[in-house]
Order: sequence, then C-alpha cells, then structure tokens
Amino acid sequence: MPSKALIRSAKFLSHVQRAQEFGMRSASADFDFGEVMERVQRVIKEIEPHDSVEPRRSPELTQACSPEADPASARPFVGEYSPAGSLR
Repeated sequence: MPSKALIRSAKFLSHVQRAQEFGMRSASADFDFGEVMERVQRVIKEIEPHDSVEPRRSPELTQACSPEADPASARPFVGEYSPAGSLR
C-alpha cells in the first residue's frame, strides 16, 4: 500500500493547488518529500500486521493451483472472458 499513501499525499497537494476550482479563495501547502515518505513508512507499519495475502486467497483457488491438483477435477472457467481471453 505504499503507493496509495504516496498518491494520497500527492492528491492532497493537487487539491490545495487547485483550491479555486473548489470555491476556495486561497489555500497553500508547504511539503517536505522526506516527511511525506516518513508518512508512507508509518502507514506501511500500521497496516502490515493486518495485510496478508492468505485471507484474500480462496481455498478453491489455492487447491486448484497447487502442484498436486488433479487436472481432471478442474471445473470449466465461468466468467466474463473465455479461457482464451476473448469476450464470450
């Protein structure tokens, strides 16, 4: 998520610079890139204990992708795109 934290800071600065578009007469912001990056690191440390790939993995997908998976038991792809990647 470091990129999201950095993008959030950049968007904030952009909004301040475009304050008149939002009906503000004036706005200013002074920033230090080093401090922005320190914030990014704080965000990383805050979310790191809760950010794990495991909860996002479906047990079916993990089983289907394992080297021991039986190809004969695979179910056909169902979704917006066909297995070849073309639209159905």
